Amino acid sequence: MASARPLFEWLRDVERAASAAGPVPQVLIERGAGLTDPPEAVTALVTALVHQGDAGRRREAWLAAVEAYEALRAERVERGERLPGLKPTNLRRNVFHVGMALAGVVLYELVAIQWVMVLIAGVATVIFAGIEVARRRSPEFNDTLMAGSFGALSRPSERREIPGGAWFALGALIGAITLPQKAVEIGFLVLGFGDPVASLVGKRFGRIRLLGERTLAGTLAFTIAGAAAVAAFSAVALPDASLAVVLLPAVAGAVTELLSGPVNDNLSVSLVAGAVAAALL
Repeated sequence: MASARPLFEWLRDVERAASAAGPVPQVLIERGAGLTDPPEAVTALVTALVHQGDAGRRREAWLAAVEAYEALRAERVERGERLPGLKPTNLRRNVFHVGMALAGVVLYELVAIQWVMVLIAGVATVIFAGIEVARRRSPEFNDTLMAGSFGALSRPSERREIPGGAWFALGALIGAITLPQKAVEIGFLVLGFGDPVASLVGKRFGRIRLLGERTLAGTLAFTIAGAAAVAAFSAVALPDASLAVVLLPAVAGAVTELLSGPVNDNLSVSLVAGAVAAALL
């Protein structure tokens, strides 16, 4: 039976090596060849790396191996094991992440009425919930979704788990009910800009690990990106905002992402950052 943790670490390191200039190091290929009882897709990836062929084909082989890992992970999680999901670099997802945050801010600024925002976020949450029920009852429907734009924006683990967009909608609903408008919008911006920047920087430059797969570089990048987004927003919507309003929600969001554990950060980050902003406004 394949050992999941070494497989996860190897696939993670292969992606990082592939994002740098030059071929994948031979020592990394040998690590893959030495994995115990790997899935067939992983063996195919090792073969592709040995030949160092077309980068696009290597990427396809890597994604197939990631899907094999996620299937193995799902089996182990059902048995009570805790294993991390792989998070491949996905620029379309990153752009969509930023777009959702900006859309949330613009939408709330346009409606400017709490109950209307609660209604909109509630409808979005109910739609996501309905999709999740349908996905679990119909594997065919799930396969169709994953084969389209939904799959293009999803992480491999989200084939079997609730997607980040659903958690974002739920966070927007809770935030709209419990927090002032500007605090909700700051929460959107901290999450929408901080999270994708942290992912990109952490994977490319992260060497010092903090907790789990979180890195010092990624956490610092999260803080800087989140603070920059709030600063730009404050210049337009909150001209009298203090430096604390700009910095502390971003710091709180970065710490929340670092400590999120089993709680999806698309839910927790915006709420915690928004709550800190509410306390400061």
